[in-house]
Amino acid sequence: MKKGESRLSTRLFSVCITEFDEKVYTDGIREEGREEGRREGHEEGREEGLKALVESLKDFLPDLDSLYAAIIKNEAFANVTKQQVMKYYKNAPEKADE
Repeated sequence: MKKGESRLSTRLFSVCITEFDEKVYTDGIREEGREEGRREGHEEGREEGLKALVESLKDFLPDLDSLYAAIIKNEAFANVTKQQVMKYYKNAPEKADE
């Protein structure tokens, strides 16, 4: 191999190693976006579930403390705070008198 060919070969090898792989990059970005979307969707669904639970139990339990105690017995909501429950308790529609 001639001296010039050796340098060219080395340069081509270097370029190939450091070349930007757009497909790998875009696939990685897409996957990150999917994961973020799943997390956001899960959190939104959890909040909607908590709100629905508070609204439905409010009619049957006498006060916030009783309601909170019932909610945290549910495994899916065992870690919610009283403040999170209170947010929906205050905004829950009142039971209509029949």
